[in-house]
Amino acid sequence: MPKLNLITEPDKLFNGNTSVLMINPRTVVKEDFNQKALKFKNDINLYMFGVEDPDEQQDIKWLIEIINSVDVIILDVNGTFKDRWLLGYILNKPNCYYFYDGSDAFAYNLINNNKIYDLEFLPSKIEELEKK
Repeated sequence: MPKLNLITEPDKLFNGNTSVLMINPRTVVKEDFNQKALKFKNDINLYMFGVEDPDEQQDIKWLIEIINSVDVIILDVNGTFKDRWLLGYILNKPNCYYFYDGSDAFAYNLINNNKIYDLEFLPSKIEELEKK
């Protein structure tokens, strides 16, 4: 089974592995990732960024650097940020896939069509990236 390198702020890992960033994933999303990871053929870098308290200062600079360096971003929009500019910045990335259970009043699909309901796509996406 391949190795999963779990990385959190302020760390970074530069080893050439395919990298995934999960932002504010719920427990069910983490569990789904663990199941899908069993299908990976090579080692993966998994960056995790959680928002425990939206009023607490976090290292947004680190987050933006990681967003710009990873291969896949999995964003759980539900209750993630009070700063909508950051949400728009992340959603604007073509490699961002997002969960959102709220109303369509926030038309995130105008920015990003990669809305997901599970991580079924992930093993094939990782395999596609590793072939490049």
